[in-house]
Amino acid sequence: MLRVVLDTNVVLASQKSTHPTSPNREVTDRWLSGEFVLLMSDDIAIEYAEKLLGAGRDRDLIESFLANVFLLAEFTEIFEVAIPNATTRKAIEDSEKGINLTSFNSVDKLFESWDK
Repeated sequence: MLRVVLDTNVVLASQKSTHPTSPNREVTDRWLSGEFVLLMSDDIAIEYAEKLLGAGRDRDLIESFLANVFLLAEFTEIFEVAIPNATTRKAIEDSEKGINLTSFNSVDKLFESWDK
């Protein structure tokens, strides 16, 4: 099964969105329905809470979201990430030049590409 770390901005957007077909909301809905495993650490959970609080989200909604995180996510030790590493740096440079980009017409197509 696919194991994913969600960027905090995706979490913020998914919690802020009121549109039922929001791609960010769909990603979190798919996680909640068990389509992939969310990887989590204490530091990531704290960052989610800080950003959601800073964005003015309701405390009860934040607590509910974090309760799901603690129940459903796979907790792992902190892993060191050097950002930007060479691969990330090249991807950023390429995207700024508009080269080597892949786009999808829907979130479904994106998920299908991960299964290949």
